[in-house]
Amino acid sequence: MDNKWRTSWYPSIRNNPSLHNISQPLEQEKDSLMKSIVSATREIRNLPYDVGAWSSRGLCLMHIGYPELAVGDAYKATILFDEIHNDSSLGCTALLMFGMKHWLSMDPSSRDATPADKNFGPNVWAALKKIEIDNTKLLVEALIRLNCPCDAQEVCRDASRSFPAEGFFRGRKSIELNELKRSLEASPMPSHYQPEQRGDWIAALRFGGFYRRAYPWMSSEMLRRDPSTINRMRKSVAGLTTKCTIKKISVKESPDETESDYYGMFAKTDIKRGHMIFKEGTVIFAATTGRCPACCRSLNSTPHLSECCQTPYCTTRCANLAARTYHASICKKDFSFLKESKSSNTIILQEQVRVFALILQENASHPLKSTILAPLHAQLGPDNVMAASLKGTIIPTIKTLRELGIDIFADEKWDTWVLFIILARLANNHRADNLSNDGFLEAINLLYSFINHSCDPNAQYAGASDDSSVTILAIKPIAKGEEICVSYLDSNDRKLGVKERQKLLTAWVGE
Repeated sequence: MDNKWRTSWYPSIRNNPSLHNISQPLEQEKDSLMKSIVSATREIRNLPYDVGAWSSRGLCLMHIGYPELAVGDAYKATILFDEIHNDSSLGCTALLMFGMKHWLSMDPSSRDATPADKNFGPNVWAALKKIEIDNTKLLVEALIRLNCPCDAQEVCRDASRSFPAEGFFRGRKSIELNELKRSLEASPMPSHYQPEQRGDWIAALRFGGFYRRAYPWMSSEMLRRDPSTINRMRKSVAGLTTKCTIKKISVKESPDETESDYYGMFAKTDIKRGHMIFKEGTVIFAATTGRCPACCRSLNSTPHLSECCQTPYCTTRCANLAARTYHASICKKDFSFLKESKSSNTIILQEQVRVFALILQENASHPLKSTILAPLHAQLGPDNVMAASLKGTIIPTIKTLRELGIDIFADEKWDTWVLFIILARLANNHRADNLSNDGFLEAINLLYSFINHSCDPNAQYAGASDDSSVTILAIKPIAKGEEICVSYLDSNDRKLGVKERQKLLTAWVGE
């Protein structure tokens, strides 16, 4: 966040009059907040376990209009406070950093005597408690701005036990949040939910949202796909088929982008109707249990077991593929907490585990530059809302990173803004398909992600019923040089009017 900020940028906060209606800061306030964020980021780099630095940056991020990042920073400070109270090694480090910072902030003339002063320890604990209370208030306010009243109410409830003298957590705001939560939970379920899915409906209510934005400190190279990435993907296409290739196309630019970053798949030769254009498999997926974790085929009665942890695969080939690409990152790790998270779609969280594992095993210089994320385009702008919550998104994602051995405090490559850009890229490119035997799949097929939408498509995709592959078929004759397009909408949705179809498509193609 201490890179040079772009002169033109936009906040991600999505106003909700029933919860809040926040006015944007004035230009001079923006400049001051920006400088404070840059300063706090550098302080975090030097003192990554300092609770005050995380809370301070979170406060500035909230006021400048990025509530999702404020929640991330405030929650990291909360983790450090918990570690301090639990007297863990990480907590001791955090306490030491805070104590040293507190000592250095004192009048130089009194420092020599201070460490031995009997009042020094109580003063540090008193200062620490004040920051913890302020940070918890920040977490509540940021969750409200993220449109997550259920999470905010639960934080208030827990904090009222920890800080009974603080009226903020028991006062009017807490009562209003509790009433709003009860009202939401008592509201009628949408018709597409079955009665037995009420638990899923309640979980979905926890999610707020914000506008997907290109953060102002992101370099231009992170906002577009570089030539080496495109050339690599063209070689991947050539390895599957001679019928098509990837080309750049001209599309109206989003205000969040520095330059056009749109590509499509184009026919290199005439393609007859009914002919297969290409078939692409992937290891970037998550699926229901009972399937090979490398290809998603159903496991037989005698699967191949990996030597390291006895993970079952359908073949030795799949076991070797997993070992080569992602398995070492997750071997003997426990992600059972994902099933317990208050998320309406646990399988998405499991897909994240696979993505993170692939990035770690590749040892990429930065997650966004990894071979699986660099080819993916994220649609960013005011019409694209990303669902998020504390207990459904941020907590399980941070737990996943920690289980993978990532230091979420010291490794800034995995800062919260990076995570949300990763999620934006995945959301814009993933597909969901039903599998045989009531199975379900969430997957990213990198080449398929280059195929654009048309309401009058000349091709269609068909997800396999028993593996992670996708097949692209021509449903019309396609001339050489013509763009190959599929429909992101089903046949019924394509019958809707233009405005209705545009509304359904904003998550992929913008306004």
